[in-house]
Amino acid sequence: MTSIITKLIKKIPIVNRFDKLFWSYLFISVIATIVDVLFLFLLTDIVKINYLVSGTISFFFGTVVAYTGQKYFTFKDKNKRIARQFGLFAFISVIGLLINLGVLKICVDVLGLHYMIGKVFAIGIGFIWNYTANRKITFKKNNSI
Repeated sequence: MTSIITKLIKKIPIVNRFDKLFWSYLFISVIATIVDVLFLFLLTDIVKINYLVSGTISFFFGTVVAYTGQKYFTFKDKNKRIARQFGLFAFISVIGLLINLGVLKICVDVLGLHYMIGKVFAIGIGFIWNYTANRKITFKKNNSI
């Protein structure tokens, strides 16, 4: 059954355009995004915090999950300078956060979309930035996986 699914997935044209590293990065990013969106929902709808403040807090939790997963699972990184590397990852994530919040604000305040729909757009655009920057900068030495 698994081989049938694998064959079907490989027939999707876009799948062949990306390598194993991309798919691993995407998998970890999905997990981090679930954490991010869960905190966004809880803080905005349950705790009643402004969606931009909630988005900032939730993004932080997602970033910690993302760094841990990308370092140890995706890139299998052995760099022991974790504080420095996390700082770089966090810096890239802050730029991603600004992109994320900007897209979220435009979607909600300009386009009139629900904040969760805006978050979907923000996630997509932020993913492209984070993947590219972290692959080329943070985990540069580990791209041959």
